[in-house]
Amino acid sequence: MTVPTFPILTNSRPVVWYPANQKDQWDGIRDRFVSGASASRARRARPKRLLSWTCEVSGEIDKDKIGGFLSDLHCSGGLSFYFPWPVNNVWPPSFAPTLGQVAGGAYGARTLFAKFTWADASTGETTASDEASLAVDAGKVLTVAVRSWPAGVDHVNLYLGTSTGVLYYSGRILTTDTTWTEDATATTVDADSASGQKVLNVASTAGSQVGGVVRINSGGPRQEDRIIGSIQAGVSLTVTANLTYTHTLGDADAVATQVCLSTQAVPPAANTLAEILRVAFASEPEIPARSVGIWSIAFDLEEVFP
Repeated sequence: MTVPTFPILTNSRPVVWYPANQKDQWDGIRDRFVSGASASRARRARPKRLLSWTCEVSGEIDKDKIGGFLSDLHCSGGLSFYFPWPVNNVWPPSFAPTLGQVAGGAYGARTLFAKFTWADASTGETTASDEASLAVDAGKVLTVAVRSWPAGVDHVNLYLGTSTGVLYYSGRILTTDTTWTEDATATTVDADSASGQKVLNVASTAGSQVGGVVRINSGGPRQEDRIIGSIQAGVSLTVTANLTYTHTLGDADAVATQVCLSTQAVPPAANTLAEILRVAFASEPEIPARSVGIWSIAFDLEEVFP
């Protein structure tokens, strides 16, 4: 039987913590031998973790999610389910990004599709949000906004595409409560930039954004795509991976920011920003009778080893 996953809530912010009064669960098994000797061995490689979960649930959608999940779990005879461990406790986004458009660029009319993920300062990243789409007019660029970030999030990764469900990494939001605007600027290489290193010398850095994707010498023999890691204003772009080709002053290769490039990563299939535990209820959960207003719900959970 497939083990279910606790639902992602839309409007409610649950609080999950690691109780300070954890019981010592390093209990062992004592083996007795015919000779009369005995020996102890560990019952588990590590103790089970206990969780306490509380939530003020106000939205009707979230009430339906929780009530339906518990009902299905009970009817199926299931005893355990998957749940994020609160050390990192960053759930995948439960809402789609808000898309808009502003004047800029020289693009024709196009429809863009977008998702986003929460990410930390290392390599942790959640799975993607729901998808949003927008018909962007000719001569305009896309804008993307998301709600305030939860604790533990360092930035937002954006995935864009021209077809639903076919999205590629296209940029990054670095500050909470800010709107990302598609970069439509273009420049050229203005000094020799050797292969095997990360500094790309350019005539202008105006409009460039950390996390943006640039295509160098589009359609030419030295075409390559790179993500901007840092910007030296008016001088150069430092990309996140070494250049494959040497781009010289004489070649003056074009450098332009682009989105929806199939050379870039697709949204992750697994949430690496939170450890997912298999848990069961430590005691029978109590759900308030269906009513208008706020539900106050509390669960005690314990880890289950597969």
